[in-house]
Amino acid sequence: MELSLLLGKHIASLLLILLTGVALVRLKVLEPGQEVVLNKVILYGVTPCAVINAYQMEYSAQRLLSLGIALGGAAFFFLMAFLISRLLRKPLKLEPVEEAGLIYSNCGNLILPLASALLGREGVFYASSYLLIQTVLIWTHGRSLISGEKGDWKKALLNVNLISVVLGLALFLFRISLPEILMTAVSGMSAMLGPLSMLLLGMMLAASRPAEIFARPRAWLLALLRLAGLPLGSLLLLALTGVLRWDLARGVLLIPLLQGAAPCASMVSQFAQLYDKRPDWAGSINVLSTILCVITLPLMAALYALL
Repeated sequence: MELSLLLGKHIASLLLILLTGVALVRLKVLEPGQEVVLNKVILYGVTPCAVINAYQMEYSAQRLLSLGIALGGAAFFFLMAFLISRLLRKPLKLEPVEEAGLIYSNCGNLILPLASALLGREGVFYASSYLLIQTVLIWTHGRSLISGEKGDWKKALLNVNLISVVLGLALFLFRISLPEILMTAVSGMSAMLGPLSMLLLGMMLAASRPAEIFARPRAWLLALLRLAGLPLGSLLLLALTGVLRWDLARGVLLIPLLQGAAPCASMVSQFAQLYDKRPDWAGSINVLSTILCVITLPLMAALYALL
């Protein structure tokens, strides 16, 4: 319960920053469309620094084992997401953007700050595993699913998030510490991830029409499947395996669980926009799931603590 309360408090503080972003656009201090610039700052500057900063820890066999557990947990949650979305494809007549929204989550911008708040630098260290897998999959399978074209392996392998994980892991494995001045700059940039990510989401929400989004029952269904249905099914199956009785695994697997229970990935909306595959509908699911996660993420953490 303590964990859930801590998570709830941190989400509430991030929500206030999100509302600040909404207010800045509604008061015309910022213009609609300017979020593109902020998104690039986060994607190409802040997030890579946060990942590299997380790997600047003293090497130990236990930390390496913990990272392996996080990677295995992330792979498990993705496997469950693929299986469940495949099972639901025909009964729910899922469109490509809907299926992609169920599989891929906002595991970076939203969860990295929460992981840092819960476990410090090690939280981001564990979260990088999920980010690595999603980066490869979303640029190959996710892009192909939405566009109907072949996946772009070049963009997947040259993606800045993937490069930062590989670079950070190399620094960790070879026990290389960044110079103090560079480390100060990197840690300073990484500290901006939570506030800037929430400002960005607020700016995006300001351009939406919440009344229309809340009035669509199918949007509720898809959002709740992403936020609760998939992670609940995965968590219960994980509990049945008995792995959560292992203290080391229990301390690590909360992070991939939160990443698997995060809102729909904003990249799904971006692909929908790029390929003209119902971008407004993809955006609606993204917005609704982002709003509802304020309630569902602490509940997932509370359930995890009880198992």
